[in-house]
Amino acid sequence: MFDLFRQEVETHAGTLNRVLVNLEETPENAQHLEEAMRASHSIKGAARVVHAENAVELAHAMEDLLVAAQEHKIKLNADLIDLLLKGVDSLSEIASYDEAAATEFQTKMAGSHHALALQFHAALSPGSLNHEKHEKQENRENSAPPAIPGSPESPKNGAAVKPATENTAPAHLDDDQCNDEANQDAMIAAPAKPLPAVQTASGKELESEKENFVRVTSNNLNTLMGLAGEYLVEARWLAPFAANMQRQKKSHHEVGRLLDKLTEVVEKNGDQGAYGKMLQDLKDRFVGCRTDLADRIEAFEEYAHRTDNLSNRLYREVLSCRMRPFADGVKHLPRMVRDLARSLEKKVRFEITGKATEVDRDILQKLEAPLNHMLRNSLDHGLETPAERKQSGKPETGTLSLHAFHRAGMLSIVIEDDGRGIDISRLKKKIIEKGLASADTVARLTESELIDFLFLPGFSTATQVTEVSGRGVGLDVVRDMLAGVGGVIRVENQFGQGIRFHLQLPLTLSMIRTLMVKVGGEAYAFPLSRIERSIMVPRDEILLVEGRPYFTFNDCNIGLFEAAEVLEVMPEGEPADVVPVVVIGNKNQFYGVMVERFLGERQLVVRPNDPRLGRVQDISSTALMSDGTPVLIFDVEDFIQSINNYLSGESARRGASEISELHMGEKPLKIDNAPRILVVEDSMTVRETEKKLLAAAGYEVCTAVDGADGLQAARTGGFDLIISDIDMPRMSGLELVKLLRGDAKLAGVPVIICSYKNREKDRQMGIDAGAD
Repeated sequence: MFDLFRQEVETHAGTLNRVLVNLEETPENAQHLEEAMRASHSIKGAARVVHAENAVELAHAMEDLLVAAQEHKIKLNADLIDLLLKGVDSLSEIASYDEAAATEFQTKMAGSHHALALQFHAALSPGSLNHEKHEKQENRENSAPPAIPGSPESPKNGAAVKPATENTAPAHLDDDQCNDEANQDAMIAAPAKPLPAVQTASGKELESEKENFVRVTSNNLNTLMGLAGEYLVEARWLAPFAANMQRQKKSHHEVGRLLDKLTEVVEKNGDQGAYGKMLQDLKDRFVGCRTDLADRIEAFEEYAHRTDNLSNRLYREVLSCRMRPFADGVKHLPRMVRDLARSLEKKVRFEITGKATEVDRDILQKLEAPLNHMLRNSLDHGLETPAERKQSGKPETGTLSLHAFHRAGMLSIVIEDDGRGIDISRLKKKIIEKGLASADTVARLTESELIDFLFLPGFSTATQVTEVSGRGVGLDVVRDMLAGVGGVIRVENQFGQGIRFHLQLPLTLSMIRTLMVKVGGEAYAFPLSRIERSIMVPRDEILLVEGRPYFTFNDCNIGLFEAAEVLEVMPEGEPADVVPVVVIGNKNQFYGVMVERFLGERQLVVRPNDPRLGRVQDISSTALMSDGTPVLIFDVEDFIQSINNYLSGESARRGASEISELHMGEKPLKIDNAPRILVVEDSMTVRETEKKLLAAAGYEVCTAVDGADGLQAARTGGFDLIISDIDMPRMSGLELVKLLRGDAKLAGVPVIICSYKNREKDRQMGIDAGAD
């Protein structure tokens, strides 16, 4: 019974939080007042059943206050809303414990809860709670149905059980379901009848379906999802089997024609004896078999069609069980925004649109923390105080909005405000202060590249750390969550006008749209959401630069890499004149992945990798094709990292021999265990020249295009010498040397600075930085 009480308090507390926040803007809204009063009344009845006396007193006092507001004896203001919300929190806290702990907690907090109840009574004007009103209230209570089905309103007297009514928890639960604490948080619980429709900021209502609900654990739902997926795959096996039977039918027709010809030959020869009779008998039997086969094939094809239709319907229904309205994941946000805005002494109008948008249960759960962080950041950093807004010509009340909608097979979530936006000049100063980049580098970065620094761990523009923000963990959490589900984020900033964060995520994690390719004779899949382009590139359009192939697309040079070589598998077949290429990337870094063949677009049922395998490099999950063939689904982020690792070792693998023979026509010195040198230079001409000279001398040479690239290569390459330029984008040579000298593993690696600057000042700066 206490488990049912806990569920009911959770349901009605959510209703109270939502309605009370709306009542702050429209305090005389009769529908909202009635809804809040009924929720308080239901909690009071449920609390009486389980003898939660503190909860009874609080809920009764809250109900009295709401009834007085209904009868226009008082008008709800922000302070009274605060008081009511405090009561909701206390009720939720009582219900959060198990039965024994809740009793102990109520005994401990009896004084505080009673004092809070007295505050509710004190908020009522003298005489508003006269004897007649109390009598009327008691009559209503006595006639009201119990809050929990199957429970008496007054268990002390053993009253008869009354039927369940609206706003009640499910009437029957298995003991295993009630006691499964491990899955308690993941269980789906809902009232037997729908709650009143939720009013959105746009004025649209979410109409709840009028049907009963049951509790199902997430483990059971995932198992059901897996079985439905397997059934879908098995059902698809029937189609090729039916096609094979059709081929058998054609073979029967061929045999039939041969029998007809044989019969004609026998008749021409006039042999109507035993052989003729046997042949006629064989022909009759064959006609019967052929007719029977045709009937069987027709029945099988009809069965295959029905099974395929049934499996698809079953899978869609099970998939829909995983989908929940966006409102389920954001119902706590209006309360959070309202409380935080009051603590920051800011006025805000919070809007949520798209509450009915269907979202995968797992994604909705993962969205909770990122949305909390982003809304808190908008309130603290983005929106100004009323005085600041008035001074800048804006309304005193700021607008913060959250939109959810489906677009192009993806879930889009937009968070925007009309606050101050991001001050790019201030952001630049913070980047330089934290030593993340030099002033010259920061000056060359675009606004989009500068905003990317906000997503770094520990980075914050706040001047001081508060309870709300300043520790630099908010947007970092957002980035990690999006990377985990294959989503992306885009930021649109207008300084002084506001900012917009656009999150794009997959609709569901259980099924994805993919581009199927063949690598090493086996099928692989790229998630479509992570592909920039798929293109057929003529081999004569592939050029070489620094020994690496690339092609030009939309005036952009894109490096090419063999998927089989990155995956370390043997390619299948001979090179074709036209190469299938999948372009992948993140931000401004794009790569072309050469595959053996495009297999087309497929929608795949995602299966997680077996946990016993641990983390599988370059692979995020698996799936099954219609014929049962397993397919590996690429982890694009990991695949890009593998390409980068491949690049780091490519120069060493090519060695001095290939470079010298290709560019200089000289035979390099053959030195066993030749020293390895890293050349860090942003000019392609200079970089190539230095590389040729060193390769001709017999060294193994690797290259990096700037200081940041060089630092990453130095940490993984095991070099004997590093040669670096000074002026480079992203990170200068001087910054690189300082970081190398600060790294315990790299501090002893000799560094030569080679620059066109021939001034003593620059020479001394290099020596001071730590160059040899």
